[in-house]
Amino acid sequence: MHRTVMRATRNHSSRRAPAAASARHRIALSAAAVVASPRMHSRALHTVPDGWGCDRTHAQHVEFARARVRAAEGWPLSEAPVAGAETRLAPPWRRVVVPRSRLELLSSENYPAAVGFVKMWGVGECRPVANCNPFDIFPEAPDLPIMSRRPGQGHFDGVLRGRYGMREFKYLWVLDHRGLHIVREMTACKFSARGIATHSMIVDRGILGGELFFDPHDCGKIAVNFGSARLPVENRQQAEDMAEVFLTIGYETVVAMIPDRELGSRSYGMADRYGTDVQNVVFTVTEDRPQGSPWPQL
Repeated sequence: MHRTVMRATRNHSSRRAPAAASARHRIALSAAAVVASPRMHSRALHTVPDGWGCDRTHAQHVEFARARVRAAEGWPLSEAPVAGAETRLAPPWRRVVVPRSRLELLSSENYPAAVGFVKMWGVGECRPVANCNPFDIFPEAPDLPIMSRRPGQGHFDGVLRGRYGMREFKYLWVLDHRGLHIVREMTACKFSARGIATHSMIVDRGILGGELFFDPHDCGKIAVNFGSARLPVENRQQAEDMAEVFLTIGYETVVAMIPDRELGSRSYGMADRYGTDVQNVVFTVTEDRPQGSPWPQL
């Protein structure tokens, strides 16, 4: 199966293309060769029995290639649905106050490589992105303005601010061994089969991912969720640990869409981040100071 796909692409690419052909057109032609593969017409792919795993996988690659062609032809961003625009948050079911000394300790951590079996930033291990269109694994895609911060480096600059749930203000975030990386989701990206940014366009290995909104009125306040199928949250404690990482970056208030249930009973889904009365936990920072003691004199 894989040989058939590769051969169709290689034979097409061996033809001499016009010198003025753009990279986008070459991508479209290459992906179209996969779509036009003779194997696609050999039988009705949607009725293939379970035993024919090769054809089932090929059908998936055909769908990926079709999506790639659509992106290369310039899929308009205006076609994207406005998900979560009517979202309303419930009053927080829990409030967590984190001492600054704890955050400073986390800021001193350093991880030279994305190795497995090492819990990083108090959140989890680095792992490959999962549940992903193979055309969309392109870490640090060149046309994406990815911004990065390590704990302690301060706020992200030059971001768009808007109410939680409004897609035009949504940023994707990923945590890996280097720190936190973000990019605005509705950024056009010719390397993505969706035509816009995805988590797997930021990294191919990471710890956790989700979505982020910057408060329009308070530069020290953000709202985050853990809606990444590529790097999904594993349990509620991991989500809470990640909220502390956002505090470590330099934000004073983090509204985290964490439901009042254990995620093992039901995986983290759309209803946990968008809709009516979305459950959340509010994290804030407190100074380390004994009760009643004066502030130090400068």
